[in-house]
Amino acid sequence: MSALTWLVTGTNTSVGKTWVGCELLREVARQRSRAVVRGIKPLESGLSEVAKKQWDATLLGQASTPEIGTQDALGKGYLAPLSPLHAAQAVGEMPDFNGVCRFVVGHQLESHFLLVEGAGGIAVPITPHRTYGDLARALKCPVIIVAKDELGVINSTVLTAHYLASQKIPLAAIILNRIGRVTPGDHNLQYLAECYPGKVFLADHMPDVVAHLLAELDA
Repeated sequence: MSALTWLVTGTNTSVGKTWVGCELLREVARQRSRAVVRGIKPLESGLSEVAKKQWDATLLGQASTPEIGTQDALGKGYLAPLSPLHAAQAVGEMPDFNGVCRFVVGHQLESHFLLVEGAGGIAVPITPHRTYGDLARALKCPVIIVAKDELGVINSTVLTAHYLASQKIPLAAIILNRIGRVTPGDHNLQYLAECYPGKVFLADHMPDVVAHLLAELDA
């Protein structure tokens, strides 16, 4: 078994990557009912034992089919609410990039579909010289961008997509997430859809998102 894999990144922190990732996992499982579908978080920071039920890795594991525990979905966790590199350095450690790759590959061998959630954006450092962009290239997996639909999202999304293109990393989809508020109309959606035809979706249209992703992978 070798999983079809996506890396989920954000245009920033707090854009709803984990919620979108969990919905993606559940919808993939609905559309491919016999598949082993997993979500993992290789590195997570800002952890609190009190809020363990809300850890990204915990939620991704619960949304997997069959469900996996936090200890399986999480590669390495840190307390400080910093980038993985700086959270590790705060406790005198250094993230192991090759170890992160091995963690992901281990899950790829046990899954049909695998969603790997990053931390923050695509250029967030894992080590002093390796980013999540480097992880996507090492894994040879396409990237899903999650963006909060608000003023400024066009700039942050285009910059993220441009970074992917400059690094020759495939863009799988852009998902605009409307988080609990009135949105500024469909201007952002329409503009980005013109820039990236067929790849821009709203988060509440998850069946369409997954149908697109699976069609691309099956092509």
